Amino acid sequence: MDIVSGQSTTYGTASTLGYWYSTNATSYGAGYTDANLPTTEQTLLAGATSATISIKGISGSLSLSGNNSFAGLTSTANATTYALTLTPTLTKAGYTFSAGNK
Repeated sequence: MDIVSGQSTTYGTASTLGYWYSTNATSYGAGYTDANLPTTEQTLLAGATSATISIKGISGSLSLSGNNSFAGLTSTANATTYALTLTPTLTKAGYTFSAGNK
């Protein structure tokens, strides 16, 4: 799981977060996935700190956490830079999911 790097939003606006299912821990994009995984960027909805996943045989959940008292992708988040971690608790036969290095 890799969060798309360099994402930003305008303060006062709830934000979504783009992420990829990647076969490479340090890179993401269409060249780093396979036909058994989603092959496009996925989105964690505005306001979310978690999501239930059910796509292409993948099931489970994602949890989003961060520094600087991060409390979700909300419009009231402090205007600062956050280092976010997307933690997968996912299952699919033949696959192991872990947080990437972005």
